[in-house]
Amino acid sequence: MEEIYNFDFTSLKVYLDSMPNLHSNDDINKFTDYFENWCDIKNEDFEDAISWFENVIENPDTPEDSIFAIIDIAYTYNLMDTLNFRYVGKYPELKPVSRSQFTKDREILIDKLFHLKHSNYSEEFGNDSSIIDDIKIYPSPVNLNLNINFTLNSSSLISIELYNLIGQRIKTIFDGRLNEGPHSLKFKTYTIKSGMYILVINSNSTKVCRNKVLILNN
Repeated sequence: MEEIYNFDFTSLKVYLDSMPNLHSNDDINKFTDYFENWCDIKNEDFEDAISWFENVIENPDTPEDSIFAIIDIAYTYNLMDTLNFRYVGKYPELKPVSRSQFTKDREILIDKLFHLKHSNYSEEFGNDSSIIDDIKIYPSPVNLNLNINFTLNSSSLISIELYNLIGQRIKTIFDGRLNEGPHSLKFKTYTIKSGMYILVINSNSTKVCRNKVLILNN
């Protein structure tokens, strides 16, 4: 056990970085970069590790990458707390307030990713049926074109906004008044990076569609 604790992760990272064969293939290179970053964590180079995770969150190769990076950055913050490191990167909202909060958030993110037993999040609409009914959002995953169908029971101010998983508004898809009756909106997503997003529909400033997670494969 002592030998494992004293393992030289700095030398391992240098070795991995110097091996050209490990960087000649995109998939292997991705795994190598990930492993090198965990060497930083083991060496307590937390600022570099946090920065690496933030870059993955901002520029994910796949939707899964961004989810796992959010989980891993929260784990790293928890580890830093146990070692009394107080550094916080660009996204302080990703730092869990407690270990139990980290565990809860991690389960939610994994459920979103793998559609496990709590996966009915994807149909978690509000119950303001006096204003809006029959919300249908498709396809899933989204590929270039997003369709949003719903019926208004009265004239209403409607806003439809797209957020990333760290709460930043990416796009306002629609903002204006719509008359009573059925509506079908289309949004071309080619300007949005592939990844996982949350769609929020507001009616007369009342949120009626919460946590509708979209996976964009553009």
